[in-house]
Amino acid sequence: MAPAFWIVAGGLLLVWGGTWAVQIALWLVQLALRLLGGVAVLAFGLISLLALALLDRRELGRIWRRQRADAGVAAVLARERWS
Repeated sequence: MAPAFWIVAGGLLLVWGGTWAVQIALWLVQLALRLLGGVAVLAFGLISLLALALLDRRELGRIWRRQRADAGVAAVLARERWS
């Protein structure tokens, strides 16, 4: 009777530990995919910016000035809202 108990207990411990191992492995895969997705988005944005800089510098300058002006307006509105 005792050996059967230890065999069953060992099997249950193996299944319980195995499920933890699978969960940890899946969590690591999810983390890696999220990091890879973030890096891909960042790389796409930088490549697009570089392509625009190489193809049409004046358009890039217009976009840059418009973004800075919009950011300035947003900062003034935020200051006025909080004062």
